[in-house]
Amino acid sequence: MDTINHMIHQRYKAKQIETARNPGKYRSIPKPLGDDQLVYGDKVINNSNWSVPKWRVYPKQDQWGYLANGEIGMVVGHRRTKKRDWYPENLEIEFSTQQGKTFTFYPGDFDDEGQADLELAYALTVHKAQGSEFEVVFLVLPRSPLMLTRELIYTALTRQVHNVVIFHQGPAAARQPLSSATYTGTGRWLNNPF
Repeated sequence: MDTINHMIHQRYKAKQIETARNPGKYRSIPKPLGDDQLVYGDKVINNSNWSVPKWRVYPKQDQWGYLANGEIGMVVGHRRTKKRDWYPENLEIEFSTQQGKTFTFYPGDFDDEGQADLELAYALTVHKAQGSEFEVVFLVLPRSPLMLTRELIYTALTRQVHNVVIFHQGPAAARQPLSSATYTGTGRWLNNPF
């Protein structure tokens, strides 16, 4: 998925990434941060559970915030405006599960290798999408059925609210054996627990 996310990011955000890297005289959005080069407008996923100090949450809170593993959000700020006229350095992210709140991520949250608890989320594996809902789901099934189970397909199909579009490699008839009980994860485990 990283390859797909980076391809989408470079294709549709290249100009914005370049502007953020070389802002000219006045910086209006933060520099790209992390290995993924996160910029204003990017869709991201949080990859850890953590209690967020209250000074990192806006509007100000009386208690610490909380971000769960798998929460999906959008980089929404800070963008320089007349009202907020200081140079932006940090990423502010609003997560879909906590609308109206933004969480601040500092450049120091990204380690020397550019890693952080955030990554691009334009395309997700079924595992990472678990627990989320989307208006439309595009499910890509590979030619090889080795990783496919009925449970995995069920999980993928139940992430959608309105529509699901399935793309698959090879003939559709090759998927017919997956409907038998031997292709369930439980069935495989009961037949060969080791």
